[in-house]
Amino acid sequence: MTRGVFVFISVVVLGCIGVFVYNTVLGLGVTKELAYHAPDQCYRVTGKDMAGPEDIQIAGPYAVISADDRRATSAAVAAGDAVSTKFGGVYVMDMRLPRPDALRMSHDGPEDFHPHGLSIWKLDDRKYRLFLINHPVAGGHTVELFDWDMGQGLVLTHVETITDPHMLSPNDLVATGPRSFYFTNDRGSETDLGRTLESVMRLSRSQVGYYDGTNGRFVITDLKMANGITTSHDGTELYVAELMRGTVNFYDIDQATMDVTLTDQVALNAGLDNLDVDEDGNIWSGAHVKLLDFVTYAGDETKLAPSHIVKLTLNKDGPGGKVDEVLLSDGADISASTVAAKFGNRIAIGSVMDSHALICELD
Repeated sequence: MTRGVFVFISVVVLGCIGVFVYNTVLGLGVTKELAYHAPDQCYRVTGKDMAGPEDIQIAGPYAVISADDRRATSAAVAAGDAVSTKFGGVYVMDMRLPRPDALRMSHDGPEDFHPHGLSIWKLDDRKYRLFLINHPVAGGHTVELFDWDMGQGLVLTHVETITDPHMLSPNDLVATGPRSFYFTNDRGSETDLGRTLESVMRLSRSQVGYYDGTNGRFVITDLKMANGITTSHDGTELYVAELMRGTVNFYDIDQATMDVTLTDQVALNAGLDNLDVDEDGNIWSGAHVKLLDFVTYAGDETKLAPSHIVKLTLNKDGPGGKVDEVLLSDGADISASTVAAKFGNRIAIGSVMDSHALICELD
């Protein structure tokens, strides 16, 4: 190899490294200048033993919360201690009340219960089925199905536990029937090293799977950390958040096969987490604008991470839509927002690790 060729190759390699580092810094939001703002009326909602209210969905007049104390669980596992059943649970808030509490629901499901993504299927006017991704400490991943008869109070009845080999790293899900659902794998690798490389290098290996009530399969396989997922009210469109790309992807659903076809992609320029569709069909998301701050916050409860709530008003005459930034805070009100579920003129906001949810009144 001549010196000139060596220099040329070195320049190309260094250039590629520089581009990678630059894109990584941008992707982590390190250089973003933030102008904080929030609705005038926001207040905290706490619940007994509630921590990590990561996902929130609306069922009738109630906001249902999937919560798990991830810090306490990790600390107990690291110390070799027993993991308390108090760490993971489901809570409800009556959104009709001026200042609702978060009330814990009882259930007859598994004791090794650490819920994550949540979806709700309406069975009839008073009965709902909850789909909850569970990450048992014992290992593996499941989807737990519970029925909630509102006439029976705050009691969940366990229906079944679903497992499937395609659920590699399930994050969120959306029900499409009483036993069927789409789900996201935020990482597609099956080893710790592979998952780390996938995150650091922002590789397109994340997936969306579909479980038809009997078997699972992948319907999308090339995403950058798929996170939130939901459908349009009529079930004809699938919406998927790519956290590392900062986009919401739109897919048409083939009603015969439930396969999907990409039709549009809207950039919201934030690390989108869970998605929620309001009564008007618009999409809301809790998002992360400084992912490095999120990593620091996840490892140290004394730190804050910004919260970002965005609304995508869909264009009824074509693709895309209008993006509104509803809240952008430094995390003092709630850190690392993951979801915004709208009920009437207010939104319920969740967090991956905080010990409270947040309700904000909209103008």
